[in-house]
Amino acid sequence: MALLSLRSVLVAHGSSLDQLRRDRNFSRPASALALAQMTGSFCGFPDPPNGIGSRPASYTLKDHRRKSSLTWIVGSSLPGLSLGQAAVLASATWQRAVTGLNLNQVQSGSADITIVFANLQANKLGNTLPDGTLVQVSSTAPWVQQNPTPFGSVSLLATVTHELGHALGLLHSTSDGSVMNPLGTNVETLTPDDVNGIKAIYGWEGQRPLPDRGTDRGPALCACGTVLAMAWKGIGNDHRIFFATSADGLNWSPQQIVTGVGTDDSPSLAWDGAQLWMAWKGDPGDSGLFYATTTDPRVWPDNPGQRIPNVGSSRGPSIAMTPTPMLAWKGVAGDSGIYFSVFNALTGVWPAPSQPIGGIGTSDRPALITDVTGQPLLVWKGIDGDSNLFWSTLTGIFWQPQQPVSLDRAWECWSRYGGGGFPWVPVWARSRHGRQQGDSCVARRQR
Repeated sequence: MALLSLRSVLVAHGSSLDQLRRDRNFSRPASALALAQMTGSFCGFPDPPNGIGSRPASYTLKDHRRKSSLTWIVGSSLPGLSLGQAAVLASATWQRAVTGLNLNQVQSGSADITIVFANLQANKLGNTLPDGTLVQVSSTAPWVQQNPTPFGSVSLLATVTHELGHALGLLHSTSDGSVMNPLGTNVETLTPDDVNGIKAIYGWEGQRPLPDRGTDRGPALCACGTVLAMAWKGIGNDHRIFFATSADGLNWSPQQIVTGVGTDDSPSLAWDGAQLWMAWKGDPGDSGLFYATTTDPRVWPDNPGQRIPNVGSSRGPSIAMTPTPMLAWKGVAGDSGIYFSVFNALTGVWPAPSQPIGGIGTSDRPALITDVTGQPLLVWKGIDGDSNLFWSTLTGIFWQPQQPVSLDRAWECWSRYGGGGFPWVPVWARSRHGRQQGDSCVARRQR
């Protein structure tokens, strides 16, 4: 029976292993590996309250590490096994996945990560503390150094690689066959899911300013096939919209002006596979919303703006492909409601909503994307005085009831105090409140 099926059976029996044995006539496992397979997880690292992973990503992140150079030390040994060799190979595996991550062994003194053998629960092969400072592997498991593994044994390298992933900031994955999936064993090779996870934490280079351009609002960025497009508002009383493109994210074209249009907030960009769409709010005093399209992200026609009738906002809108173009925006001044509209390709118009989305509100622009399941996903800050984040997905024609998103502070408390009751933070929901003041330079961060 597959591990996932066993786990499903276990859930159906109220998570009672003894009851499962009686009902299914299983014999008592003779090893930590067999018991880990029976219970569905070989790792003692605590999962989110509602299960492994966190919607909508197949992996989740702790992201508590802020430096890219970390040290590790091996604190114990067992006859016939080299924990140090396993740690060297595991470190090299994670380092190859992302440029700029450096994991260095020290022979004595303190280190960022300590790796030891320890007496763990009978069904656990490994465990990592929530703050990532201590990696423990079972001192009683039927280890072999690495694959291939004889029947009934388990790869020390695979478990150390998994636990080191936790120490670096990764939570468990739901992706089949990944190193960070706790429902399988003896996986020593990273999958794309593992690589994407570690890159999400350590894959960013330091910011590089573009000194010949600036904005007092955040720029919009969009991947248009092989071209990256960026658009932004000018500084202060300069309400023009500027744009530039890049083929590699490092070298950007000179800034150009989208003639005949203006805004007092950030524009928004989205690519439908054939056209680049831009949406924006009007100049100061004009709460109207506008949109434009171009088939060449490197060229915008003169005076491209088309007003969307009968709608308005005190903030800029967000646009996304769902796969049809969709807009979401906050109401005009004094109206905290959130509205949305889906472009009608047959009529070429944006239908004006008669009512805001029920039961929700914001004091700023909502964020709109299509999540990995293909559903429109809306994330927004609360109304004035409410700094919480909320999210909802569109099912059919109805937005589901809003759900709160836990804040970074909750994760910091969870990580520091061992997970006692704090919500978990999905990677897509991490946020910083407000904007950095006094810096109008447009900057980029390159993966």
